[in-house]
Amino acid sequence: SIFHRAAELFYIKYGEWKDNHGTKVFSKEFLEEKAYKNRPELEAFVDEAFRSEYFKLKEGEKTPEYSGEQLIHRKVETDLLVRLLKRDAEYAPFSIFELEKEHVRTLEIPTASGNATVKVGGIVDRIDLKEGILRTVDYKTSGSSSSAVTLDSIFLPDEKREHYLVQVFLYACILADEHPEYTVTPSLLYITKDASPSIYLKNEEGEKREVENISDISQEYTLLL
Repeated sequence: SIFHRAAELFYIKYGEWKDNHGTKVFSKEFLEEKAYKNRPELEAFVDEAFRSEYFKLKEGEKTPEYSGEQLIHRKVETDLLVRLLKRDAEYAPFSIFELEKEHVRTLEIPTASGNATVKVGGIVDRIDLKEGILRTVDYKTSGSSSSAVTLDSIFLPDEKREHYLVQVFLYACILADEHPEYTVTPSLLYITKDASPSIYLKNEEGEKREVENISDISQEYTLLL
């Protein structure tokens, strides 16, 4: 999406990358300054995202003039980017570990004709690093945070189930396997809400607990997958 690409462009520019990982530690002060005092710069990131994601332009091709509707869309996307930086300032300091990278896992699925090998996974919006914790960040620009659910309920064939948690937990499990030296925490970052990005599950007794380390539930999750 335009927002995802604009956010990626921002952190690519300032991440101070080395060996495909960002080394800059983003402070609260830096992010707040960009959010509150640098809107023209943020609009430039949104414009670049429009070029690639909306107009599908190649390098060197001229950006067409925005229509009235597109100008409104541009403002909305810029507001989302501002809001992201404000939310990120609340979590700072942190560094960017990866942006928009694919992570996959191979599974063996039993079938009537023998085992079938399938690859599952996808592209993680962002992975950041803070105090030895890798946090998988799934951006949410709409919807609202859900109440705590049981792990098995996210796999039920129910339209009201929290199906997106299957994907979020999968990304975190794959990352934990790839980087056992870190604690991996899954999160859902609601850009337009003040809701906590933390994810909570509840046990059979209804007790709620935060998923702070995906390894605490990875074995049970994998059996359900």
